[in-house]
Amino acid sequence: MVIVEFEPQQSRAGIEREMARVLLLVVDEQRDEEGAADGALLEDVLEPGEATVSAHVLDEEEATSAERPERELEEPLGQVRVRPGEAARGRGLPIDCDAYPYDTATNPLRNLFPRWVIEGGIPAMLERLDHAEVRTRIRSDIARHGLNNFGRIPSWDVVRIAVAPHLPEEAGRTLGEIARRRSVDPLDAVCDFLVADRGETRVLITSMSEKDVHEITRAPWVLVGSDANALATSGVTSRGKPHPRSYGTHARLLGACVRDLGLLTLTAAIHKTTGAAAAALGLGDRGVLREGYWADLAVFDPGRVADRATYDDPHQYAVGVSTVVVNGEVVVDGGDHTGALSGHVLRRPGGIP
Repeated sequence: MVIVEFEPQQSRAGIEREMARVLLLVVDEQRDEEGAADGALLEDVLEPGEATVSAHVLDEEEATSAERPERELEEPLGQVRVRPGEAARGRGLPIDCDAYPYDTATNPLRNLFPRWVIEGGIPAMLERLDHAEVRTRIRSDIARHGLNNFGRIPSWDVVRIAVAPHLPEEAGRTLGEIARRRSVDPLDAVCDFLVADRGETRVLITSMSEKDVHEITRAPWVLVGSDANALATSGVTSRGKPHPRSYGTHARLLGACVRDLGLLTLTAAIHKTTGAAAAALGLGDRGVLREGYWADLAVFDPGRVADRATYDDPHQYAVGVSTVVVNGEVVVDGGDHTGALSGHVLRRPGGIP
């Protein structure tokens, strides 16, 4: 398995020509001149007549219509993001990607700054942020290009503290709210907060419109992935107010997206999370109910399954799932964990790491 991270200025052609018949995992950082996602990466990578590549774009949760309210949009940016992949599939190229059905993403707060801010690592960044001229330059860069990875935002009120190890009492508050409480410029509040939390802050960024989320979710070739850590409602992983995707991604797909909104059929949703996902990762003995395959099963009630985790109260398990089987062992029975730990690392065939 080859993992490639593309920078906006890099050419794809040379890489593609050298990659015959491999699985390409693309970390999509391609953005337009205003820091907004524009689908250019897929259009560049998936040119016809290059290599025979099976491409999987990691985490299609990009900033879309919500980030550019000042712009007249001829069509939802969710459609703009989906169209290049559909065109590539129409040419016979096996491409898919994964996304989670939320209008809010999450990232370390430091990643929202221009990349030069974190050169040299976190200690260098923290020292740099103490200088007024550095903050002036950051302010200017953001005014021109928007936030790194997320483009333009209407205000710092759409950026909320998820986890702040050294300032845990601030979890759930927006950076706009914190700035007003301290009666300081929003960017100064952001810099001060990051320094006080030793660069370890994670935030939530509301960067999409619900219409875009729906367009991306219903696309047949867009798979589902939480892009999240494994958390629990107690213990060390229960701190802060992280993204509810950790608890609710798949239940939200099966409940809200299928049953309540009718964005796709139940059969299509299940395939996105099972057989299609296994195929995208080259796991030939998983993802479908078939003799000789590993028994990984989830038993749920289609009329009841739902996510309960919210941004204000994220540490809540989904409901409507009665039984979970991992590698042939029951790990959830009647909604309760049995204590079985039957999971293990999955590797693709052929010794590819």
